[in-house]
Amino acid sequence: MDFISKASGPVALIIGAWWSYSQFTIHRDNAENINIAIEPKLIAKNTKTPLILANVTIDNVGNVPVRSGRYDEEHEGLELTVIEYRNPAQGIGPNQQVIDWDLGGDAPPPKDWPVVKYNMIGQYQSYKSGNYNLNPGSKYKESVAIPAKPGKLYLLRVRFFSDNGWSTSDLSFVYTDITANPSTTN
Repeated sequence: MDFISKASGPVALIIGAWWSYSQFTIHRDNAENINIAIEPKLIAKNTKTPLILANVTIDNVGNVPVRSGRYDEEHEGLELTVIEYRNPAQGIGPNQQVIDWDLGGDAPPPKDWPVVKYNMIGQYQSYKSGNYNLNPGSKYKESVAIPAKPGKLYLLRVRFFSDNGWSTSDLSFVYTDITANPSTTN
């Protein structure tokens, strides 16, 4: 009986260590895991001011709730960034720089480019009070209409800021050529 009680302690410790390692290191059960998708749609029927409808889906595929937060003074909540890039027909020139958000992190575009940042959840009381949570297994949808100019290329990106950093969507591009068939590319 004495041997069983002495052996059960180390065995329980090894089993507990293996369980902790598998849950929190291999399976990352305590980590945030958010998927963000943006689906822009160009609405340009009989109008000189086309609208870009940005439909955003946030899916918490992790096992822990994720609370929205503020990264710094300029970045918070569910941030939609829209850049009016250029008229694609003009080609690439000295004022048409390449934006590479992957290489440059958050390198800003040139000062003369119109950039709009919009917090898509900023109007909710739960966000204002600091209680906007993405529950595990939940899918959230947000939409916003953006006035655009004909003949321009727009870049759209969405980031969700939490207490532990941010998650980002792929870039989406919308060309507002209302004389031809409207096009959208993800």
